[in-house]
Amino acid sequence: MLAEEVVKRGLKDKIHLRVEIFGSERWGEKQRRTIEEYLGVETFDIYGLTEIYEPGIAIDCKYHEGLHYFE
Repeated sequence: MLAEEVVKRGLKDKIHLRVEIFGSERWGEKQRRTIEEYLGVETFDIYGLTEIYEPGIAIDCKYHEGLHYFE
């Protein structure tokens, strides 16, 4: 995982991320918590399809309790 490599190589202080949006990736809550802990970021999940362009179909909000459909 990229977050593990950042920590392993001592790059965390050189990367100034605050938010990460992940799309087209399979991940669960455990992996989400690990990424947030390792990189010190807030993560958001976005759902889309190759056939659908910006902004996608749905994204989670600051409460991270599920995806919200874009109308």
